[in-house]
Parts: sequence; C-alpha cells; structure tokens
Amino acid sequence: AKNLPKNERACQISFAAGRPMEVRGDAFFGRVYDDQDDWGRRDFTMKDCSSDAEWLLSAKEANKEGQASNTASTMNLKNMLMQQQAQAAAQAAGREKKKLPEGSNEKYKWTQSEDEVEITVPVHPGCSGKDVVVKMKSKTISVEVKGEVVLEG
Repeated sequence: AKNLPKNERACQISFAAGRPMEVRGDAFFGRVYDDQDDWGRRDFTMKDCSSDAEWLLSAKEANKEGQASNTASTMNLKNMLMQQQAQAAAQAAGREKKKLPEGSNEKYKWTQSEDEVEITVPVHPGCSGKDVVVKMKSKTISVEVKGEVVLEG
C-alpha cells in the first residue's frame, strides 16, 4: 500500500479484535454508540486502550462468529465464480468453433466475428487516407479509392 511503513500497533489491535490484517501508515479507530434510538461518537478511555478491554474481547467474539458464517458464504461465492468462469470458457470455446461467413474478390476481403466485421481493401503504393472515402449508414456501406467504387451495398 504505497510503500508506507507497517503500523505495528494497529496490526496488534486488529489481531486482538479477531480480524488480523496488515495495516500500513496511519490508522483511525472510532467508537460509536448505537441502540437504534441514539447514535453518537464516544471517546476512548485509557481502560479502552488495554488489550483486554471489554470492547476488544466482544469484537473478537463477534468476529469469530462472523468468520464462521463468512466461511460458508465465501465457499458459496467461490463455487459460483468457478461455475461462471467455466460457463464463460465453454461459451467462448463454442464461439471460437462456430465458423462465420467470410469472403473476398479482386477488390476487397471480409471476415466477421459475432461482434465485428472487418473489411480489407488493398491500395496501390502512394495512396493516402485522402484518397479513400468510406460512407457507413445503418444498413449500407460504400468504399471508394481514388474515385473508384470498391464496395457498395
């Protein structure tokens, strides 16, 4: 995380609360009171800063319970992701195997995928972008090279 120094005290507090993690840089710990009717920030007392503070032990217990239910949820999510990835891979393989029409003549070549159509028009040496005119509409396309119609349809 931006090569900030490890915050050992914050790491120790997260470990004591049952959520071990590496904290880098500054950390802010807040305390709030919420009983559904009243909400507010509360000050930490010196007693609250102890590693055996009541809130820390409660947090550790709550995190232990939460992690047990999160483990099952995490496994379900991982299984769902693996299934989705397998389906996406199968769909991609199916698309790759499907041969779509393509063609060519003396003036141009075309290929297509499910997402796009590519038209290649060979031009003579010295031909510049100013010599090529492409007009595309919702259902038609025309290509001219040096005034000669190469494709229209």
